[in-house]
Amino acid sequence: TMIRDSDLCDNGTYGVGVGAGAKVHATSIKLERNQVGLVSKGDGSHVHLSDCHVSANARMGLGVREGATADAIDCKMQRNQYGVCVSNSGSLVSLLRCDLSENATHGLGASEGGAIEATSCQMRQNQVGVVSKGTGSVVVLSKCKANNNGRIGVGIREGGTAKASGCEMRNNQYGVCSLNAGAVVSLKDCDASHNERYGISSSDGGVIDGT
Repeated sequence: TMIRDSDLCDNGTYGVGVGAGAKVHATSIKLERNQVGLVSKGDGSHVHLSDCHVSANARMGLGVREGATADAIDCKMQRNQYGVCVSNSGSLVSLLRCDLSENATHGLGASEGGAIEATSCQMRQNQVGVVSKGTGSVVVLSKCKANNNGRIGVGIREGGTAKASGCEMRNNQYGVCSLNAGAVVSLKDCDASHNERYGISSSDGGVIDGT
């Protein structure tokens, strides 16, 4: 299914719902003021987004779960409750040059075994820029900026993991937090400076490995 130059706004539940192995390719669409902008759900279901605005949705901009996948290029996911949520093993979102900012809770979040790969993205003015929560959840960041968030730039807990290379986590309260046993953050060539409290914080068994 191809969707181009369309507005899918002000719907009671989803702007776009994709499931049962369906594939959707969307270019230059607006998904605004829905409960959820777009959901990709179930094994084999896939969404490709290019130059889309997924904003001001009451719950989340993009949700991917139960083994579904999605990729987004040059998209804005702003002013939602959550920008992107990926949950369950086998679920994967890949992001390139996306702006996940001004979301009430987090910009990017992986949980319950979900995975996120983000390159050259920015997560600013959220409560938390990036979250990885729960065993098997993983976030891989390359050349991303998680700056100017209300609390934490990158927060990993309860067994989640994150790998960041060439990234910035500046001007937050905490740049990077690793919390609870099993939480592991690996940093390479990152800048976690000018944060209000800690650049890097490890507690309750969380691990941070920096080079």
